Amino acid sequence: MENDETMEVLEARRYAAETELVAIGRRVSVELHELESGLQQLYTRVHRLVCDHPSLPSYDRAVRVLEELHLSVRSLDLTAMREDAERAQEIRKGLAECDRRVGELFGITVEELERELTH
Repeated sequence: MENDETMEVLEARRYAAETELVAIGRRVSVELHELESGLQQLYTRVHRLVCDHPSLPSYDRAVRVLEELHLSVRSLDLTAMREDAERAQEIRKGLAECDRRVGELFGITVEELERELTH
């Protein structure tokens, strides 16, 4: 443990990490809702193709459905969501390390610290 790691420093790091984690959670929530909306729109378009065009041969409908699906999947950009999820994992590891260091300051394990905080 570094000499400058006082309880105040660790608390400040933890607070900053938790704040970033909350911001990531909000972004991912928005991204998930946008994804859900896009999937619902795709469902509606596919449903119309399948059900509203009975005179169109089924193999033609299948081709159009596959085209819709292909266009929808191509338009998805999940990079930001993936990066946010990976960053959240890093932050959680950092929080666990911070908890371990706080435990060292008090001479207790993370498990003991968690028990103390939950009682």
